[in-house]
Amino acid sequence: MFGIEQFLKDLLISFFETTDVKIMPMSSRRYEMKKTLEERIVALEDIEKISGVLNVYAFSADDKDLEGILSVFDENIHLNYVQQNVEFFGKADTRKFFSAVIETNKVLRHKIVNRDIQLSGDVAHIKAYLMATLETRDGGERDLEGRYYGTLKRVGQNWKIMEWKIDLSKQKGIQPEYKSIMSKKES
Repeated sequence: MFGIEQFLKDLLISFFETTDVKIMPMSSRRYEMKKTLEERIVALEDIEKISGVLNVYAFSADDKDLEGILSVFDENIHLNYVQQNVEFFGKADTRKFFSAVIETNKVLRHKIVNRDIQLSGDVAHIKAYLMATLETRDGGERDLEGRYYGTLKRVGQNWKIMEWKIDLSKQKGIQPEYKSIMSKKES
């Protein structure tokens, strides 16, 4: 035993005045416990990098920066917008979707919170809550709540989103039909 574990054991022994104290290994839902300190540090760094990907996505969406949004996705992204029963495959279709979102909304403000990131080698699975307020170009306002679900893969030293599911549980205000907006633009 070392460091904090030994300190806690000594503290418990002195507090309860018994030597029959067992310290269970620390565990986390976010990542599997690694054997070496170096492996644990790499896992924490990966979790931080994945959080950075989510931050780039959120701030780019709020700034209506289409290239910034697309930068977090893999070339073969699969995007699923559950409430409109729409799926997009590849960056070209994903570009059309986010172009429609940016074109439809004057102001975008949203948060990605309570992130659960689980690592499994070079793949990570995330789920997180989203809360958003959007002001449409016609003066309407919409409040959205729901979850993001994603699968990311390691690409070199970075992480890219391969699958992205937007699942809204609450929508207040008018929800535009992105599918119809995109088909009009293609005509």
